[in-house]
Formats: sequence, structure tokens, C-alpha cells
Amino acid sequence: MTNTDKAKLLADLFPDETENIIEAIQSKCNYLREHETELRKTWDSGFMPFMFWLDLAADAEKAIKKYRYNMVKSSKVFSDQLFFGHIALFTNDCIASYAAKQDKRPKFQKAVDLIFNP
Repeated sequence: MTNTDKAKLLADLFPDETENIIEAIQSKCNYLREHETELRKTWDSGFMPFMFWLDLAADAEKAIKKYRYNMVKSSKVFSDQLFFGHIALFTNDCIASYAAKQDKRPKFQKAVDLIFNP
């Protein structure tokens, strides 16, 4: 399954979570922007440079700004806009972080784990 397929499946299984996921992604974008200076100093991911991560966040933010209404209404738009290409590196991380905080939604947590961490 591609990242787009995984995101579409999750949105189809839990349509009530789509807007919350979008909010979580937006929140992470805001956090990165507000704490950019300190995060840049402490960034220790050898996997990718901090600027690349910021660019992915900016791409996610642009997509949300442009397609938010349609993303909430359509799992296809949600998955196509936020989980296609490199942007999925960022949005997959956002979904994992969001799901980890959903203690009262064990089925959602399990679905995220099964779909995104096979």
C-alpha cells in the first residue's frame, strides 16, 4: 500500500477523525514555525536536514489552507493532498503523534499502528 492508500483507508475507517488529524498536522506546523530557531539548534536527525522538514511542513500547511474543506468531506482529497510524495514523511509522523495521544480511542490507535507500522 502507498502512503496515499493508507491515509485514505484510515480516513474511510474513521471519518470523524479526519478533521482532528488535519488540526494535529496544522498544530505541528504552527509549533515548528513558532520554535524554528530553537529546534534548528537542537535538530539531531541524521535522516534529513531541518530545512527539509520545515519545507514539508510548509507544503502541508499550503495544502490544508487550499483544500481543508474538501479534505474533511473526501478521504480521497485528504489522502491525495497530504500523503502523496515526500510530504508523507511529515504527515505520517503527525498521524503517529496524534494517535499516540488518543488513549480513549484504542481502536483508532490500533488502526494507525497496523496501517502505518506494518
